[in-house]
Amino acid sequence: MEARTQPNRWIILKLEDIYKVFAMWSGGYLDPDAWQLNSGIKSVEDAGEFWLFNGFSGSVYQCRKDGYGTTGSGGMIVSSWMQQDPNIEIMPSDFDPMTISTTAGTQ
Repeated sequence: MEARTQPNRWIILKLEDIYKVFAMWSGGYLDPDAWQLNSGIKSVEDAGEFWLFNGFSGSVYQCRKDGYGTTGSGGMIVSSWMQQDPNIEIMPSDFDPMTISTTAGTQ
């Protein structure tokens, strides 16, 4: 079984015709917040309380369905990216990941 990445918060970004998971973890007293952007969503599985996003690199992001949204620092990072590239789109919270086409671009 492959290792799964399970973020505290997550959103789906659309970059042209590629969907990607932007995953975030809340830091603690001594640790800063952290984030990762996956290689692109190759396929999606509905696993009850979770969405499983299989990436082009082989990674699997296990995201709680009720965890959609950003951390404070994650939101600022995405906002900065969107100012630099108007083609980046945040998918709304009611977006159905099962509608992501696996025939879209691969990075």
